[in-house]
Amino acid sequence: MIAPLRIRIGRNHARKVVTAPIDERAIQVHGGPYLLVTAARTTTGPITHRRAQDN
Repeated sequence: MIAPLRIRIGRNHARKVVTAPIDERAIQVHGGPYLLVTAARTTTGPITHRRAQDN
């Protein structure tokens, strides 16, 4: 989850480190050199909390 937006990237990426550059319109999730998913931002406020969970 990033902000109130839940982004699913698949179980094959579980426990792997990903990066998520965030701009005003979209969040892109990268796994190494590969773009995994792009999600549109649904909020305009600043993102102040980032957390990953083990499920």
